[in-house]
Amino acid sequence: MGKFNFVYLSPKIFLNNQMFTNVSFSPMFQNQLALVVVDEAHMIYSWGLVQSGQKKLKILVRHQDVGVFQPSYGNLGGQLLTKSQAPMLLMLATSPPQAVQAIKDNLLLLETHINILQGKLTRPEIHIIQIPMSCLLKSANDLLKVYPIKDQTPESNIVPSLVYSGPQNHTLQTLRAMDVAQGTPDQHLNASNTFARRYHACTGQRDKEDTIKAFTDNGLPIIACTLALGMGQNWSRVQQVIHFGRDFAKINPSKPIQSDDDRMDALAITPLCLRVAFAIHNRWGYIPLDANDPLYCDEVS
Repeated sequence: MGKFNFVYLSPKIFLNNQMFTNVSFSPMFQNQLALVVVDEAHMIYSWGLVQSGQKKLKILVRHQDVGVFQPSYGNLGGQLLTKSQAPMLLMLATSPPQAVQAIKDNLLLLETHINILQGKLTRPEIHIIQIPMSCLLKSANDLLKVYPIKDQTPESNIVPSLVYSGPQNHTLQTLRAMDVAQGTPDQHLNASNTFARRYHACTGQRDKEDTIKAFTDNGLPIIACTLALGMGQNWSRVQQVIHFGRDFAKINPSKPIQSDDDRMDALAITPLCLRVAFAIHNRWGYIPLDANDPLYCDEVS
């Protein structure tokens, strides 16, 4: 005991693993346990709905925990109450008051037993800039406006960036366009290029590791990648993310084609800002429909 500071568990192990049950009830483990953290705690509410019979479907009983949605996790609340006497930290990002109350009911929590800390998820340091494309998407020549000639700006002064493309072969074209911008022909074929390299699903495992290591060690300022790299890279070095796309409605307005670029930036039920609508829903339990709504005006201000 005492060799680890954190123990990470899935609900499946927490509920159904006899070995962990034996360990968790031991006095040595209980004396070491200082805090129980439940991430995505709103799922206690969702699982509780199924377990309590509010969603009665024979298919759930038949398949039990084979599917992605596992109804037996509705027992999680009772297990949290019986397996530990340590305080609990419930973390959730999007839950209206009704869901919060249901979580309290599921865990048998009184108002005097819980403290709720709320914070906003706004990121004022992030700026989203949309630049109309003047070149073909497959050419990636719009990057010529972004990156200067190598003689004017050394690689050490280039903003660390991730340049996302759609198909895998477009990452190579992205490197070609950067060659033109830098005035360094054929460097896109150099596997040890110190300016930009690519990362996609079919890149060799060793090349993937070398590319990520070079980027994180400040030896590479740019990665031309696909979604195989992931969108949630929490690298403090990343200062810029470039994503190629196009708005079909603006390119050819005579054809009413709807794409992800021109969809309404709000819920279907309201024309208001999506971020503000979610913030009010999480805090007050309803979605504003009118821009003159007092709470909407307060959130915008």
